[in-house]
Amino acid sequence: MLERNELDVGPLAHALTERGIRVAYPWMAEGIAGDYAAEFRFPLGGGDFTIHAQGFRQPAEHCPAAQHLDWIVVPALAVTRRGERLGYGAGYYDRMLSRFPNSQSVVVAYHFELCEHLPTSAHDRPCDWVVTDQETLRAPA
Repeated sequence: MLERNELDVGPLAHALTERGIRVAYPWMAEGIAGDYAAEFRFPLGGGDFTIHAQGFRQPAEHCPAAQHLDWIVVPALAVTRRGERLGYGAGYYDRMLSRFPNSQSVVVAYHFELCEHLPTSAHDRPCDWVVTDQETLRAPA
């Protein structure tokens, strides 16, 4: 979400799409209080997006859900070199990463968002890779 100063991955998505790679985006059901039903969906065309009530752009409801993903790009407010990340606290991406255990996950952040330590919980899922505007790190397993 650019209005929250998250790193813009739009150019990456565009470059992948131009190379014929299918890109799925997070999708959350509307109107469910508290714990949103979330998944990744593949837009069928450039106009297949809607704006979710929380303000982010997502694929339209009719877009097909992803059953397998090779890579998952994950946003963060802060991240460690071990791939531990701090999001907005709802755990959406932690649940999504658990649903795709064979996918590689990469957290994208600005270099100044790298931290030595972040508080973690049992449900937190670290990412496999950390990519900042200055370096790429393979998180230790």
